[in-house]
Amino acid sequence: MQKSRIVNALLFSLIALPALADNYSTELNIGRSEYNGQSDDNSWQLALTRYLSPVSTDNGPYGVNAFLSHSGYFKLSGSQSDQLDRYNISARTINSDDWLMGAGASDDNPQGDSRSHSYYLEAGRYLDDATLATFYYHRLEGGPVNADTFGATLSRYLGSSESGLWTQADISRINGSQGLDAFVVAGHSQLFLAKNWSVGAGLTYVHSDNQQMVRLIKGVQKTRYEVSSRYWFAPQASVGLTMSMEEGDGAAWQLDLGYRL
Repeated sequence: MQKSRIVNALLFSLIALPALADNYSTELNIGRSEYNGQSDDNSWQLALTRYLSPVSTDNGPYGVNAFLSHSGYFKLSGSQSDQLDRYNISARTINSDDWLMGAGASDDNPQGDSRSHSYYLEAGRYLDDATLATFYYHRLEGGPVNADTFGATLSRYLGSSESGLWTQADISRINGSQGLDAFVVAGHSQLFLAKNWSVGAGLTYVHSDNQQMVRLIKGVQKTRYEVSSRYWFAPQASVGLTMSMEEGDGAAWQLDLGYRL
């Protein structure tokens, strides 16, 4: 009952928000996940993003404003659960010629296992105003297994300022120590039915010798299917719901509240 009152109060405050100016520079997200599977692993998530240049709410639907504004950022995030606590820091810069460079690091503390840490580097370019290609390298160290990951991501938006389709494809190869390897392919899409409402679907295919290694790097253990929806009450306030299921395991849902300044 207490949780329901808190959620209802947050939703009411979002609905009552005044209109935002045309630009914003800071974004805050708070999330809660419930997992009904073998591990019963539930978690809280918190993320704070500071954009290096103003993000225009006129650039496409609200969900792709930052992507279409070609805005770099500095981001802090973390999550806590019964099985894994994770803390992340990342940054991305984009120059006037639309070349991109980024870096990040994370600290992972699995329950019952040794602590691990990782870092990543990325580089890429906007091929046009609405298409971004990136290549990345990720290094995992200090835990039960060390691993090097090489991957590529292609993101694209097709549509107008009011509606359209955003898609992203990612492919990566993980080379772990002790002969442990993995191959991961992911595809996600968001259909913007209006400027303030989207529905989406995603599939992450995992072929791996070690599920824990993949989870520390990719956030999933097995092949995952998901559907999602997000609604913006105003340009600066939104709520999102994601339902997912991993192959041979239980289902999960995540509620996410977003606010922009």
